[in-house]
Amino acid sequence: MAAGTVAPAVGEGDPAAHYRYGLQRLGERFAELAQRVSLDTVPSPVRVMLDVAWLMEPALPAEGSNRRDGILQGIQRWCSAPAHTLPGGFDALLEQRGTVLRIIAQWVRDRGAYPPHGLDPEDAAVRGPLSLIRVLLAAMQPLLHLTVESTSGSPESASTITLHAAILPDQPQTLELLREALALLVPLLDEPVLRSGEGLTVLHTLVSLPGSLRREGARPLLSGTVMPAYAEAILDTAATEFTAQIAARWDSLPLPVRRSAAQAVLGPGSRPTTLSAAAAAGDEVAVGALADTALTRLAVLQPLHDQTPWREAQKAQHLAAQQLGGEVDLIEALELLDETAPNVTGVAVSALPAFAQAVGVSTDDPRTALERIARAPLAGEGALLAGLAQRHPDVVWPWLEERVSDPRLAAAALTCADEHPNRELRLLPCSWNPLQRDRRQVMRWRPDWRGS
Repeated sequence: MAAGTVAPAVGEGDPAAHYRYGLQRLGERFAELAQRVSLDTVPSPVRVMLDVAWLMEPALPAEGSNRRDGILQGIQRWCSAPAHTLPGGFDALLEQRGTVLRIIAQWVRDRGAYPPHGLDPEDAAVRGPLSLIRVLLAAMQPLLHLTVESTSGSPESASTITLHAAILPDQPQTLELLREALALLVPLLDEPVLRSGEGLTVLHTLVSLPGSLRREGARPLLSGTVMPAYAEAILDTAATEFTAQIAARWDSLPLPVRRSAAQAVLGPGSRPTTLSAAAAAGDEVAVGALADTALTRLAVLQPLHDQTPWREAQKAQHLAAQQLGGEVDLIEALELLDETAPNVTGVAVSALPAFAQAVGVSTDDPRTALERIARAPLAGEGALLAGLAQRHPDVVWPWLEERVSDPRLAAAALTCADEHPNRELRLLPCSWNPLQRDRRQVMRWRPDWRGS
């Protein structure tokens, strides 16, 4: 490294992190060069850019889609070029966006059938359907917006960056292109690889698209200008049509994904803020969600965000969660906790532990619950242990004392001890050493813990 330069913070002593960083920078540099080539060049620079992103995909972390966006930045610029810089204005921009969309669609069909020429079959096998889907979703982002925002500068004014913001015109082609872009994503709703594991994150993103489209219609431009009525109507039409595709697959979607889909139909602006109001307005996902018994129960633990005042919502959900926890059997309760996202927010911060503790108190035999907690992280596990300890102290406390060498269970034990202060002094010496060994683990599982 040259004198005077500072190495980037990419994970000191971590070769894999350094490799990812170097690969990402190489991809971004390639993207910068590819943008200088005309779209009608053979082979297409868009297609080559997509192949580079696809080849790099296994080395990139599952989270952090912005890392893929950097490699695909040329697509963003081609789709968001300021219309006044193009000889044909907005007509030329729409044609350019259509060209990019057709290239992406053909690339997806080709890569779904065969790898790039010359790629070793073993290397190709590493890049499965999920890699293809991630690249596709990242590449499609500019085509899912009507707002065209870009920046420009000049050598004469190197310290000045000009922001350009405009809305695609009120023309049939604007809606047609948005429909075509969403139609390319519809088959992903049926992909088996998105039904579990890392693929679930992508499926959550897909079912949230109607909400993303409508939020764009509700937000002002950089200049503060309100979105024109025609643009808001186009976005709402596209959102409604994609919602119908989600509703048609409702029963096949995992429960947490159905919750995300239900959340996406609420708001913003003048849109209904409750499922009953959205269903009355004809929203197909809202109709399905209201008839979904499992989702209704999950929403007690992890309520949908609406405009109900915080204090009123918190009290009502806390009571509803306690009541449900005392009614369901243990197996169903554990399934609901398994379906609950690990990082709950809003009213769920209170509702989830209220439910879990009520489940523990009403459980006749604690062994099944203790086996599940020992096996892997579980939402609300500390509160569940507190309820079990209240009902079965002679079983739970010895079980905890034997397992506090595990930092996760030590943190859960301290959460449990909050509800049983008389046990805290006895439990603290057992749990302190593992907590000190892995403080970050404790902070993740018990955000309110501030050990010194």
